[in-house]
Amino acid sequence: MIGNLVRVAALQLNCSIGKDALRERISEMVKEAKQKDAAIICLPEHWIPCRRPDMKSLMNFLKTLAKENRINMITGADFYLEEKRTTVQSVVISRDGKILGMQSKVHLFGREKLIAEPGNIYNLFNIEGIKTGIAICHDLVYPEVARIYALKGAELVFSPAKITYEGLEPWHLYVKVRALENRIPIVSPNCCGSRFFRGGSLIVGLRSNRKGIVYPEILAEAGEKERVLVADVDTESIRKYREERLAARRVDTYSQLTA
Repeated sequence: MIGNLVRVAALQLNCSIGKDALRERISEMVKEAKQKDAAIICLPEHWIPCRRPDMKSLMNFLKTLAKENRINMITGADFYLEEKRTTVQSVVISRDGKILGMQSKVHLFGREKLIAEPGNIYNLFNIEGIKTGIAICHDLVYPEVARIYALKGAELVFSPAKITYEGLEPWHLYVKVRALENRIPIVSPNCCGSRFFRGGSLIVGLRSNRKGIVYPEILAEAGEKERVLVADVDTESIRKYREERLAARRVDTYSQLTA
């Protein structure tokens, strides 16, 4: 971190290669992110290339990678089997290689509903002193998720995703709108390497003009190839605008949301 800036990295992975080859590529990309002074890295969703992926089976590999490179890691998200219960989990690993916590995907999508159970809690993680939330792919579609993180005090949100090429345009809109309406930067890595998944990972921050009007700002955007996407995110300058926006809500008129 430099002042109020935190350097983040989104790993846009070619998820169509074999598991062993992908491990090598992840190792190389994590080292590259470290060389670029990233403090937090995030992988995409459903990046494990096998018929029955289980993120739990890769925890030792990922924890070792984080520790060796002294970098905080958000493992993306994938199926996680524990005690005969399958969920879609994102695991947060510290630069010491320790698990800080896990976030379950709340809004399952497609075949996930046939395999996994949804979560129902939105966790906040302290990473390098930054309050961080994780909205896993389809979770970001629902405005309530990012708003809950904002109300909990989140300063940064990661959204590991696996979005088809046809869905990239609306996905980019979701990322920018959620960032704008909550005044929170969002980091969203995607998979690439096939005709269905063509990257387009995104890091969105916020800026304000002299009149105090806030705009979403694309800090970094990937094309179709594998890439370590890096950007410096300012978690402090937008804080007062977020606090003003949340304070101006008229909660007493929102009862229909939970009716």
